[in-house]
Formats: sequence, structure tokens, C-alpha cells
Amino acid sequence: VFTVALHASRLGSNTVFALSTQAGECESINKEAKSLVSAEVLNKIAYGGVAVIPNWLPPYLTKSLHDDAQNLFDKGYFTPDGLTNTALKKDEQGFTGAADRQTFRGGDGWDDREAGDSAARVEFATLMRNLRKELALGLDRPTLDPEGVRKHEMTYNWYEPGASLGRHLDEHHEETKGTKGWMVPTRRSVTWLVYLNDGWSESEGGSLRCYPRRPNMMSSTQVGSHDGNLQIGWIDGNQPVFLDSLRESGLSALYSLDGNGVQRKEISSKDLNVPRH
Repeated sequence: VFTVALHASRLGSNTVFALSTQAGECESINKEAKSLVSAEVLNKIAYGGVAVIPNWLPPYLTKSLHDDAQNLFDKGYFTPDGLTNTALKKDEQGFTGAADRQTFRGGDGWDDREAGDSAARVEFATLMRNLRKELALGLDRPTLDPEGVRKHEMTYNWYEPGASLGRHLDEHHEETKGTKGWMVPTRRSVTWLVYLNDGWSESEGGSLRCYPRRPNMMSSTQVGSHDGNLQIGWIDGNQPVFLDSLRESGLSALYSLDGNGVQRKEISSKDLNVPRH
């Protein structure tokens, strides 16, 4: 199964997964269209759900990207790439095509003009840039939008029969450990998977397994971040807890929101000293 994955980053948001599949016929993308995602999809992502959008890409672009990925794979542009342990060099981590996903990132990035059908990848990148603008506004995550500042990634991924990518929290792990988590605004926000295989059936394998919160445990307020403050956990099972690091005291404090997602409810009995440097 070929997929193309976009990872978009911003400060102060939990990971939210969105899955886009391609099957059958649909109209070409209207470049003047006002919206790439519906209000229902935005709402599902905002409250921590998994959004599935059939026929999100037009057939011509799906085919171009699939053929490009196949061509690059056949020419050896893909390399084994699993869950990274930054304590080791990449060639020391033992990734293999038989056990791990294989990835194309491009020598000069996603729009590497020396490899394959760069025009198709540039068209897709433009579409994703417009999508990030919509998500930045619709989810109130403004730092999803800027180019060249945050780490937005796009890759082709291929899995041989039996290969897999282990269950993981999809974020820049090292930058959210210890003090590094406070120094750079690159915590991952949205993962958007686009499946490029036409006529795929579940019996072929390769399906995505997600672990969203149960419907009766969905949040009653928006998850991930609030006023630029990172969600760090849950209280009472379905209420997100946020860390306010911009207190007048110069310290930090924990809070949640009321059922309307408006008024803060202080959790910390006193402000906390959280290391930032």
C-alpha cells in the first residue's frame, strides 16, 4: 500500500489523526473552492476524533502520485525508515525493508526536481499548504500556517508484506522531552494520510489501525491546545488539562475548561516552576 503522509507542527497541540482515502470517481479539485474540509471534519479533529474522508483527491492526481511513488520505488529512491532512536545513527538502527516501512523524502525535499514527477508532488504540496491554512483557522492553531518556520513533512511510504510501523505517539519525540520541549515550537499537530491505491480491499492487508477515544469518552471541549497552552493530560476521563506557562508570576499552572469551553477552572493550588531553559 502506497501512502503519502503529511506531518504539520505547531506549539501546544496534541496529535490528531486524519485519514483520507481514495476510491472511485470524483470531480477535479476546484482551485477556487472555499473549503477543503467540512465543518463536521473540523469538529471531529478539534475534539480528538479520527476523520475519514473518501475521495478527497481527484483521480488524476491520485494516479499521478501513485505512479510517481512506484517509479521512485523501482529506481531505489526509497529507504527503510522505522521509529527513530536518536541515541543511534540511522545506519545503526537496523531498519530493513522486510520489517519496516520504506520512505521517500527527496534529496532536496519533497519537490526534488531531479527525481520523478516533481510537478505532481508540487501540486499536492500546494493543496496541502491550502489545507494547513484552513486547519490553522478552523482549529485555531495559527502556527500551522507559516512556511519555513515549523517542521512540516511530506513523505511517500511503502510497506512490504509483513512490514509495519509500531504503535506510537506521532510527534517530534525528542523535542518534547525535558527542557527542549520548551525551546522550539515544533510539537506535531496533525497527521494526514492519503492512500493512493485504487480498488484496495481490507483482505490485502495494510489497513491503518487507530485507537481513538471511545464515543462516551470524547471531550466536551476542544483538545490539544487552548490559547496557545499545551494540553498535557486529562481529568475525569474526558476533560483536557492545559498548562499555562505565561502566568504573571513567571511560573506555570494547570487548568481545565467549563462545559462550554470558555471559563477556566484552576487545578493547581499554586503556580508551578517548570524548567524552560
